[in-house]
Amino acid sequence: MAPWINENDDKIIMRIDAEGNEVWRTVIENDTDTNSAYIQMSEDGNVLMSTVDRIEGTQTSENIVVIHKYNSEDGELIWAKTVGEEGDAYVVRRIAEAANGDLVICGPEVLPLPGDQFTPAFYGYIIRTDSEGELLWKRHYAFETGTHSDFRDVQPTPDGGSDCHRACRPQ
Repeated sequence: MAPWINENDDKIIMRIDAEGNEVWRTVIENDTDTNSAYIQMSEDGNVLMSTVDRIEGTQTSENIVVIHKYNSEDGELIWAKTVGEEGDAYVVRRIAEAANGDLVICGPEVLPLPGDQFTPAFYGYIIRTDSEGELLWKRHYAFETGTHSDFRDVQPTPDGGSDCHRACRPQ
């Protein structure tokens, strides 16, 4: 099963043992639609999950990205943080961890073309948070103006930067 899913339902995180028996289950109930989710294990053995939640009462598809961290032993929420800004229309494709514990998050983001607020275009984005999910910075990138860019993977480099040269491809 791919770690990225498209659904508009509550999310369930389950831990199962080697024989497939359920150890614990956590349900993420949302007051708003959750358009997508991504899940992976963190370097410290806990569970990282992102959701892209639709903002209620908006006429357009305005979303906000929330990063969650759960205890892998019992499924309890450690923290949940909103990253980015309301209205950012993006999907999380990958969460990577830097050597210092910072999180580096990437995916596609829909923004209007420069000088044309009515024509949407996909840009690649990279978000960096600290190890507690506090936003450090967010940037969007494009190969060429008007070219759809979809970032699918990111790897922190030993010098603290991010390398996405193999996985960032225009569409």
